[in-house]
Amino acid sequence: DKWGAVSLNTSNGYIHDVKGMASDRAAQKAALRQCINDGGNKKSCTILYAYANGCVAVAGATLQGETKTSFADGGETRAAAEQAAMAKCEKAGRTDCRIVMPAQCSLPD
Repeated sequence: DKWGAVSLNTSNGYIHDVKGMASDRAAQKAALRQCINDGGNKKSCTILYAYANGCVAVAGATLQGETKTSFADGGETRAAAEQAAMAKCEKAGRTDCRIVMPAQCSLPD
């Protein structure tokens, strides 16, 4: 299996992703480390999504011109992941959803 994870810095909205990791734990640790290295801390950095052998995308909704809410979801393909992320955002009642992190995949060799 190949694992990936997406982290979010809630203080500045930065999204970080890792892929191709050997385990769920390794992927989540690496994504959090990227967040912290980019100015976050243990309070502001959180895992949005972890996955194995698939793809992930993040959709965001805006408030006063700034992305304020992020929705991550996955799928077997890039297109499926982006559709799932958009659907999750829209299901939350947002009408201003857009892809803020195009799909990334972590697929087995």
